[in-house]
Amino acid sequence: MPERATTRRGYESYFENHIIPKWGNVPITELKPDPVETWLRELKLSTKTKRNIRGLISVLWDFAAKKEYVASASRNPVSLVRLRKQPGEKRRLPVKDLSSEQFQRLLDNLDFVLRTLFTAQFSLGLRISEALGTWIGSVRKSA
Repeated sequence: MPERATTRRGYESYFENHIIPKWGNVPITELKPDPVETWLRELKLSTKTKRNIRGLISVLWDFAAKKEYVASASRNPVSLVRLRKQPGEKRRLPVKDLSSEQFQRLLDNLDFVLRTLFTAQFSLGLRISEALGTWIGSVRKSA
């Protein structure tokens, strides 16, 4: 399992809520691509989550091959599982750049602290979470 606690919790959740209830009693050698693909498509989860689950099942197969529970030369059946985006699933909108005039109008409507934070964020190309994390960290140090 991964070292990061948040990643580990996510993996454990996938195992406990999805993989083990469906495949826990199926020997790894009997795992077939079509039933796995059909099952994943029927899950009421985002495509990204389904891909994460598929990846975990694939890692299980690779581990079984490493430990010689399955023939290492045999193909990982999960590698044949394909997932497409579901109809109606949100697509990412294209990023829109601010013109210098729009950016200046934004800054003019902010107080000093937010103006400084936004200027640093945009100048350094930080994500909002990175900018806020840095700002909160500096506030805590000064308190």
